[in-house]
Amino acid sequence: MNCDLAKHNSTSDKVLVGVAFYKARYGRIFSKGISVVSRSPYSHVELAFPTISLTNEAGTRMIKCWSSSERDEGVRWKHIDLDYKWDVVYFHITVAQFEYLVDLCDALVGLTYDWLGIKAFLFWWRSQNQQEWFCSEAVADRLAKIEAIKLPLPASKITPGKLYDIAKMQLESPGATMEGSSTPS
Repeated sequence: MNCDLAKHNSTSDKVLVGVAFYKARYGRIFSKGISVVSRSPYSHVELAFPTISLTNEAGTRMIKCWSSSERDEGVRWKHIDLDYKWDVVYFHITVAQFEYLVDLCDALVGLTYDWLGIKAFLFWWRSQNQQEWFCSEAVADRLAKIEAIKLPLPASKITPGKLYDIAKMQLESPGATMEGSSTPS
């Protein structure tokens, strides 16, 4: 991923980034199960980089996203249509934070999905395995490392719903929106 794109698309040395939350009601059984266990309407989280996007054959803007996904079997970059199935909290970070964030994300790409970590929602005794990550854990950890958020719990204990609450309180920048972005419903 080329960090220079952010420099060309940023305003006043700030870069727009988002945390995208997938609404479990649109997902498969696994998504609905995460939602029930975590008592949240959300089942998945992605870091969204709207300054890095492409348009598919159908004319849909696909945003470059990063997370750990059970469908993709681990940590990866992927272009995603952040449509009505997602709520996105947008915020600004400095170019230096952006470049550091991209480097931190790249460092985890290829690691496997943390199936045992999901059980941490039920069994709080389990600690984080640095070779396996689940979505909200990975995203929360990366945001904490660039000092965009302060975590009240270890990242391995953060559910998608808990991260949504943290993001709304600590990240959301007034006026930080993207044309065509989804709105919470």
